[in-house]
Amino acid sequence: MAGAEDPTEVELTLRLDPKAVSRLLRDPLLRKLKDGPRKTSRLVPTYFDTADFRLQRERAALRVRQVGARRIQTLKFAPRAETGILARREWERELEGKQPDLRDIVDRHVRKLLNGDLKAKLEPVFVTEILRSIVPLQLVGSTIVL
Repeated sequence: MAGAEDPTEVELTLRLDPKAVSRLLRDPLLRKLKDGPRKTSRLVPTYFDTADFRLQRERAALRVRQVGARRIQTLKFAPRAETGILARREWERELEGKQPDLRDIVDRHVRKLLNGDLKAKLEPVFVTEILRSIVPLQLVGSTIVL
């Protein structure tokens, strides 16, 4: 069970016919919750693992995502069902370079996974390119990204 101080991402995935997107974005309720303009960005994430896929076996993913000139590292673990939704442990930080830097993760279970020679064995596994559009929403003090 995650502690109160653990960073948690709650993800709700919905399927939507691509033809219905523009209609959804014009929906009065959604427009009422909108907290800023729609933003589109180009993302280029590089995923890292060891040659024997140790992170994958541990149900973890490590990426360094380039967004413009910024590089953002994310370490995520497979989601677990909590209260009917999927929640995952996630650590994110901005990086200076292209290589992962895992020094600031203090969770003892994650530190155990990252200790030893794992850091030295990390290598890029694959790169993707994504064009993402998001709409920021506010609902009862929660920030939601659609």
